[in-house]
Amino acid sequence: MAKTAVITGVSSFVGCHLARTFAVTGYRVVAVTSQARDAYEGVRAERLASIPDSVTFAVCDLTDADALAALYDAHKPDVWVQHAGYAINYASADYDLQASLAMNVDALEPLYKTLSGTGCGVLVTGTSMEYSTSDTANTEDDVCMPDMPYGVSKLMETAEASRLAQEYDVPTRVARIYIPVGVYDAPGKLMDFVIRQLKAGEVAELSPCTQKRDFLGVDDLC
Repeated sequence: MAKTAVITGVSSFVGCHLARTFAVTGYRVVAVTSQARDAYEGVRAERLASIPDSVTFAVCDLTDADALAALYDAHKPDVWVQHAGYAINYASADYDLQASLAMNVDALEPLYKTLSGTGCGVLVTGTSMEYSTSDTANTEDDVCMPDMPYGVSKLMETAEASRLAQEYDVPTRVARIYIPVGVYDAPGKLMDFVIRQLKAGEVAELSPCTQKRDFLGVDDLC
């Protein structure tokens, strides 16, 4: 029988591609959103529409322990992809760290309690922002010293997931993602902006481009 994957945060750029990839590789996918599909607009609605018809959608408040348990009982997943998170204004120093704790950190313990003893494993999506800015490539054993509050929040999430994995004996892996690009990315980001300007035959005005960044195609990531 096909294995089942619950994937949270599917209205996001990476989340919708994860749902699509798991589905086409043979998983029964349960795509979790925080509200009904018809409540989404713009690029988020486009992302949800891109997910194959074979995927089952479920609405769940991931901060509600009872709702989490009901979601597990309804679908009995083999793997849980924890991609949902608080990402409003994530690239800014004004990111609301306090507001992020409920989704990025506090919601993890009820999840691990629910999954304990079930055999279901967890994949947590982290971020390159958990490391500090550096002129050289990161390695996994670098000391994590985030420069931005979003990085602090995600580091707290991955550290808590590691702790809970041991406490509740739930197999867990963390994937720290480095700047994925592709279709359904947020409008106005660098690659989207440059491509749109070039397609329109217009100049793409940029900074001096002295920054070094690692970009990864979202399909390769998935």
